[in-house]
Amino acid sequence: MTQKQCCVLILAVGFISNGVFAFTENPENTSRNPKSLEERILTITDVVLQQHIDPPTRQEMILAGVKAIYYADNRQVPKGLSQRISNLTTSDQFIAFLKDVSAEFGKEQNLEAILTKGVLSSLPCGAHLIGAKNNRVQEQLAANRYVGVGIAISLNQHEGYPAIPSVIYNGPAWKAGIKPGTLILKVNDKSMKSKALTHVIQHLRGEAGSEVTISIRQPGSQVSHKVTMTRGRVFIPTVEGSRKISEGEWQYTLDTARDIALFRFRRIGPSTLHELRQIENKLRKENIKGIILDLRSGSGILHDTIIVADSFLDGGVIGHIQSLDSTQKHEARPGALFQSIPLVVLVNKYTSSSHVFLTAALQDNKRAIVVGEPTSGQTYVRSTVSLPNRNDKIVMATALMQRGDGTTLLTPRFRSLPSVSHTFEKTSKLKMKSGFILPDHPLPPSIVNSNIVRRGGNSKRLTTLPPLFEKAIEALKNDHTQVPSATTKRRVNKATSGS
Repeated sequence: MTQKQCCVLILAVGFISNGVFAFTENPENTSRNPKSLEERILTITDVVLQQHIDPPTRQEMILAGVKAIYYADNRQVPKGLSQRISNLTTSDQFIAFLKDVSAEFGKEQNLEAILTKGVLSSLPCGAHLIGAKNNRVQEQLAANRYVGVGIAISLNQHEGYPAIPSVIYNGPAWKAGIKPGTLILKVNDKSMKSKALTHVIQHLRGEAGSEVTISIRQPGSQVSHKVTMTRGRVFIPTVEGSRKISEGEWQYTLDTARDIALFRFRRIGPSTLHELRQIENKLRKENIKGIILDLRSGSGILHDTIIVADSFLDGGVIGHIQSLDSTQKHEARPGALFQSIPLVVLVNKYTSSSHVFLTAALQDNKRAIVVGEPTSGQTYVRSTVSLPNRNDKIVMATALMQRGDGTTLLTPRFRSLPSVSHTFEKTSKLKMKSGFILPDHPLPPSIVNSNIVRRGGNSKRLTTLPPLFEKAIEALKNDHTQVPSATTKRRVNKATSGS
């Protein structure tokens, strides 16, 4: 995705994609003091070899990095390069080789960035470097305590200015009356005309309590004015319903089936459990008969995903997290939210790692019926790992998620998936053998990818439902899962883990 196409959520680059996320430090890094480019690259490979759950060899990483340089320079990779790198064994040999590369491509301004990106591209689940400022923002987002003005920004290509496609409810910009579609002309009297979005973000960011003044106008208008905002914590709701009634308020029941509720997690975070408790209190009064949990998109933090899985389960094993030196077992305690209410989960090939882990826990404990298509996410746990003597860190896979029975949830990219014509019995056997999520009711992509969530305020009601949701409602009525009994006492805070 190019910068012109991207939309930056609340002034921070999105960071949780296919891998469920956990923040960690690196307690046993190498003592190498990286002074030169060659030493810095070698230090990165050291950290990867020490911390990644399934690292490639150092030779494979260096080969990927050097190839990236040739590709960036539009040059053909020389024959014998792979063999030459394979013969390298000692640190001195690697450094000498990388010095030759530096000498050959010395005029390339972005040599280190290209080489680093190439090295990290060879890692399973991918990896990237993150600076200290971005890391702080990511930690704020993970804790749902982001400090900023509460807007998303994109580039209005016609006007050449950054635009505000959405405003976060109850944030500083919302309180200042800023509307979606507004153009940002200046930030603290500095012009944002034709500036990169990252440049705009840096000027908008700041500490809580600090002020920022922006000059704004509407597209096509010549009238502009200034707005001064005080940066503060921005709460971002993580649970959506079927229809946005107004800013900060969702309808969770379906228009055509008012006894069925729909939840969609934009991101599973620290506030998700609290939001679910509030929603449960509301829906209990509406006497709902079933819940559709749409997990076809979104992401999550590992710890919070485990807590949410625990909240839906009345005991049982949630799953296992396999790190380099141990496997941790996570269990749910008795008692659950939405007791006595059947649950259907929607998945597809885009379902993220965190959502796959949650789905597996619900499916294995027979708490939910799964509808959709087989998942294909890489179920790694990604962490931020410190680099010695540097401010930046590596975001990479440091653990794997497993089902309750210990089966891996990692899905090889090119594994052939079963036909959607499999019966439920055949699908169940394949599920236990392969590890990745196979729906109890498989459906073709043409049906699975339909959507009914409407985020515009005062959006119209639906008169009919897409086949996917009709199938989900049918599964709720006809299939039987182990629904927690309403007589089980519900806990206020019940997540646990064991080894």
